[in-house]
Amino acid sequence: MTLSPNGEFCLGGGNSKNICLYDMKHKVLLKRFAVTQNRSLDGVLLKLNSKNIKEDGVMQHELDEMDSDLEEDAWATAKDTDLPGAKTPKNLLQRNTRLAVRIKCIKFSPDGTQFAAATTEGLVLYSNKQNSEAFFNPFMIDEQVTLDNIIAKVKAEEFLTALVLALRLNEPQVTQTVYKCIPRDSIPLLVAHLPGMMLIRLLEFMAVEIEHGRQIHWAMLWLQNILKFHGAKLGSDSVATQKSPLRALLLRVFSSLQFMDTSLAKLNN
Repeated sequence: MTLSPNGEFCLGGGNSKNICLYDMKHKVLLKRFAVTQNRSLDGVLLKLNSKNIKEDGVMQHELDEMDSDLEEDAWATAKDTDLPGAKTPKNLLQRNTRLAVRIKCIKFSPDGTQFAAATTEGLVLYSNKQNSEAFFNPFMIDEQVTLDNIIAKVKAEEFLTALVLALRLNEPQVTQTVYKCIPRDSIPLLVAHLPGMMLIRLLEFMAVEIEHGRQIHWAMLWLQNILKFHGAKLGSDSVATQKSPLRALLLRVFSSLQFMDTSLAKLNN
């Protein structure tokens, strides 16, 4: 259990799939957050289907499949090593119990707008912020994707690695800093060796930069090299389809540039 920084709310979790949010003042349950819907785990279903339960309470899917039609014949041919607790070198590694969903730890963020939970299904993050860019949302993260590692790569002038790590960390301020500190002469070589998956992340970041009117000339230099080295990929048939995410990104960038061009034209007139 954990309390929010202002002491108004309490989060609880444990041997259940649910994270419960309580109001401390009125002592009521506000909401339950389900961390998984994986029915292969114990503790996911809140209500059991009675047709799957025998008279002794054993669920049908937990019974071993037996070749014999008569239960007496099946038990007569069973070996003593099949009894619960009996172990032999052949069945030492066999799992006799099903995996269960558990919530190991849960914490609020310092501002109380987000919370994270460490569960058997992994790390889950929840936020009440409306802006998707305002909270931590990494991409392909691992132990190498850290702020210290990104700073070290920039100081070592390994700008491609630094940019890829920043895009994977997906922190707008970090990506913006790395994006601006790359020398102009290094842009063509960097764009030429940029992985295809990171190209989409870079275009998403640049679309936001152009929409906010930040560093338009700098963005144009990047777009020029992207079209030069990745033009064939951007013009392929798969991108031309209506549902292509890359096509939607290109239209978003084009619309933003067209708006900036129209605005500048009005100022000149």
